[in-house]
Amino acid sequence: MAVPEVTLRPPWPDEEPALTALCIRSKRLWPYDEAFMKVAAPALRVPMERLGAEGIRVAECAGERAGVVGIEPGDAPGVFELTLLFIEPRFARQGIGAVLLRWACAAALARGGAVMEILADPYARGFYEAQGARFVEWRPSDAIPGRVLPLLRLALTAPG
Repeated sequence: MAVPEVTLRPPWPDEEPALTALCIRSKRLWPYDEAFMKVAAPALRVPMERLGAEGIRVAECAGERAGVVGIEPGDAPGVFELTLLFIEPRFARQGIGAVLLRWACAAALARGGAVMEILADPYARGFYEAQGARFVEWRPSDAIPGRVLPLLRLALTAPG
């Protein structure tokens, strides 16, 4: 499968509502009911004030928003967290997620990162493992009480 031409750019200052809506549409790709989506919606907000433009990239294909990714430093030296990675449903399964993850890893590496931690949606675990991430343990969700999520780690290495 050929990956469509993807352009990555920083978010625009007024883009948070549109990016948050993209995250919600993306989450709906999985078989979650409306009750779950209502509880999950606040955690799907794109935290532009926390991540800043340097920690977020928006993927565009043919001038349309196709996805968004965000990273931030973790709690330990050399650790970064993948805080979000969502794909617009009509662009799903076209390789855009891999493009966004590569950007996230390269950006973290450039900022001194050695490891990317990913507290993943259980349905997305296979994608991250296919990209080289390794399962570490189950952790409580930081957004939904009583839910556990797979924590994965991806070693960051320079291309080449």
